[in-house]
Amino acid sequence: MKKNFSIKNVLLLLVVFLIFIVAFSRFVYPSIGDRLPSQISTGVDMLFYSSPAGCTLMGQNYNNYTGSVNKCTPKYSFPAYRSSSSGNDPFVALKPVIYLYPTKVQVVDVNLDILGKIIVSYPKYNEQIKGWSVTAFPDGHLINKADNKEYSYLFWEAETNDLNIDLVSGFVVRGQDTEKFLQEKLAEIGLLPKEYNEFIVYWLPKMQNNPYNLIHFAGDTYTDSAQLTIAPKPDSVLRVFMVYKPLAKSINVSPQIFPKFERNGFTVVEWGGTEIKD
Repeated sequence: MKKNFSIKNVLLLLVVFLIFIVAFSRFVYPSIGDRLPSQISTGVDMLFYSSPAGCTLMGQNYNNYTGSVNKCTPKYSFPAYRSSSSGNDPFVALKPVIYLYPTKVQVVDVNLDILGKIIVSYPKYNEQIKGWSVTAFPDGHLINKADNKEYSYLFWEAETNDLNIDLVSGFVVRGQDTEKFLQEKLAEIGLLPKEYNEFIVYWLPKMQNNPYNLIHFAGDTYTDSAQLTIAPKPDSVLRVFMVYKPLAKSINVSPQIFPKFERNGFTVVEWGGTEIKD
């Protein structure tokens, strides 16, 4: 009798435990039907925050949550824009260009170790040295040792399946305001007018006719996937990689803040970007 009673109690406890697990998982990982439309349609990495005062989901109020994202703590997250080795559509790093500004005329070797495949370059990327060897001048112009021709910068594009993009922070900009935004923000980040003008000439036609653009400037996520090794070692390096997604309507995101960049000695500057597509 005692044995049967013990087994029944154990089974009852197991049933109660399973019911608790199902209920808990339902609360922490809601179904598609319970998510905000923006969590499904925009594809943005949605972090749901909770605090005693309530919080905001990417700036959009969810029920009674109205607090500040910056004052909240993560509760659970949804998939971000990410590319993995199993993806069929790799990210394309569009038109990264590398400017070299030595303090004197000197030979500079630039090694680019990309987690992916170079699809176009100018001057041609040397597979043997994994980069370029050039004579660089203080005004920025280069003589490529492979063909002895002059270039303004090193240009490359690549496909990669190993770039993790997080768009939780950034800026949402009207398409018609993109030109002004890029002029101001790129100057704030540290690009010179010559550099940000060339950036804008390339990207503005792709962005200005969108109702809105969600713009994020990637940091270690980008530099870790496209590592630069330069000899002699530069004194200052600035690498700007813009990730943007066209939006049909505005959303709120936490703005990015950038450290001040100072050009000291031998300076290397790079800019490029990619578009996140549905």
